[in-house]
This record gives sequence, structure tokens and C-alpha cells, in this order.
Amino acid sequence: MAKIRLIPGQVSAVMSSQGMRDFLSGIVESITDHAQETAARETGAYADSISGYVEQRGDRAVGIVSTISPYGAKLEAQTGNLARALGAYRG
Repeated sequence: MAKIRLIPGQVSAVMSSQGMRDFLSGIVESITDHAQETAARETGAYADSISGYVEQRGDRAVGIVSTISPYGAKLEAQTGNLARALGAYRG
């Protein structure tokens, strides 16, 4: 069995690199698109309020998909739309 030695400074550099941000951007876009497509649609406002982005948090880049709708948290609790979109991602 091969051994892998991780060097903390190098791991942090990779996790915060432009390449990682680009990689995450593609994933976030896919999850956002899926969440918008499968969102509950009475008026379409909830689906339109779903967005995704990548930001730097500490020593790593993170991808975030969320809604800014005032009733988004309630809809998410009722439907699990964002969670299902994340679960459906197959990269």
C-alpha cells in the first residue's frame, strides 16, 4: 500500500488556489441550475432567488448555493430542494 504524506502548507495552497475556485465554480453552477429547475413554482420567485457562488473562507475556497427569498428557509424545510440538488450532483 502506498503512503501519502500531506504537507499542511501545500494542502492549504491547493485548497485556496484559483484552480480550486474554478473547479468549485463548475460544481456550484451545476447544483444551482438543478435547484432552480426543481424548485417549487407558484410564481417562480423562489427559483429566481436561488444563486450560487464561490468565496474564500480562511485557508480554503468554498462553494455556496442558497436562496435570498424571505420564505426560502420555510420552503427548504418543507421541500428539501437545495439538499436534493446537492445530493443529485454527480461530477
